[in-house]
Order: sequence, then structure tokens, then C-alpha cells
Amino acid sequence: MSGSKIHNLLTRYLGILLLTTAAIISLFFIKDPSMRTPAIILFIISFTLLYTFVVRRRTDNKKTENRLRQAIAEDLKRSRHEEKQTGSRRKKV
Repeated sequence: MSGSKIHNLLTRYLGILLLTTAAIISLFFIKDPSMRTPAIILFIISFTLLYTFVVRRRTDNKKTENRLRQAIAEDLKRSRHEEKQTGSRRKKV
């Protein structure tokens, strides 16, 4: 893989990786009584951000899919309309 592909992957998934790592590390810190409260706070914050990040990405993908479907449907209607027009012209000639 080239450097630019690795960079693109890291920038795309860096947030997910960092939040997942923070959630896992906070679970290990919960075992230590002196670190329990900060670990719980870190876990709640990281898990919440991870959840919202994943849900937002999922809805963005659905919106993109809907836009593509609409564009395909419009192109199909346009091509059918053009076929009808060219077909009627051919019949007259």
C-alpha cells in the first residue's frame, strides 16, 4: 500500500480506533479502586462518542444511497421519455 492510501485509511478510521481504545482501556482501569471514577467517566464519554460517530456515519451512508437511487430513477425516467420521443419521430418518418 502506498503512503497516501494508509493516510486516507487512518484519517477515516482514526476516530473510531481512538474511541474504541479509550473504552477498552477504561474498562481495565475500572478494576483499580483509585482510578474507578475517572475510568467510568472516560468509558461513558468514549462509548457515547463512539456510538454517535457510528450512527451518524450510518445515516450519512443511507442518505447517500437514497440520493443515488433518486438520481438513477430520474435518469431512467429521462431516458424512457427520450425513447418515447425518438420512437414517435421514427414512426412519423
